[in-house]
Amino acid sequence: MNWTNKLKDMTEREMKLLPYGFLKKYGSIVHMMRRIEQDAKVRENKSLPYYQQIKNNDKVLRNDEQQALQQFKELHVQPDNVTLKDLIKDNEDYFRRQPRIDPSKLSYNFE
Repeated sequence: MNWTNKLKDMTEREMKLLPYGFLKKYGSIVHMMRRIEQDAKVRENKSLPYYQQIKNNDKVLRNDEQQALQQFKELHVQPDNVTLKDLIKDNEDYFRRQPRIDPSKLSYNFE
């Protein structure tokens, strides 16, 4: 039996029984093996077919929530019905002079 396999299969209780010098020497190997296992799990999860659908979700949505979100997206993707006539302003208001204010008629006394 290889000693790295023993470290890999060791429980927390068995690890606490090991001497400090051993943990100091081989602790980094144990952490590296656990990190490799976690990376393998992440790679396995990313290979699932629905990963791309849920990777940006804050939470997994129920079917009715997914339908509501889909309807909301479809509503906002549709372009507005804007015609050229809506974009052209009336010529009557183009150069109209703005009303002038007579400062003598204004009162700044709010008492």
